[in-house]
Amino acid sequence: EEAELDVNCTDHQGNTPLIVACANGYLELVVYFLKFCKVDSASVNYNKQSAMHRAAFHGELVALNLL
Repeated sequence: EEAELDVNCTDHQGNTPLIVACANGYLELVVYFLKFCKVDSASVNYNKQSAMHRAAFHGELVALNLL
């Protein structure tokens, strides 16, 4: 049985799983979300920061390039 997960859910700061993965350098997850999930890569958190913003801020250049 296949489970349905909301990959665009947010935490208490509005961060999606993609934003968190990019900010923390979880590259396998970044690739998975982008290739296999209907992830909204343009979504922003409550501070108007996207996954690209968070990856750049944390120096995650590989994640930034994947976006």
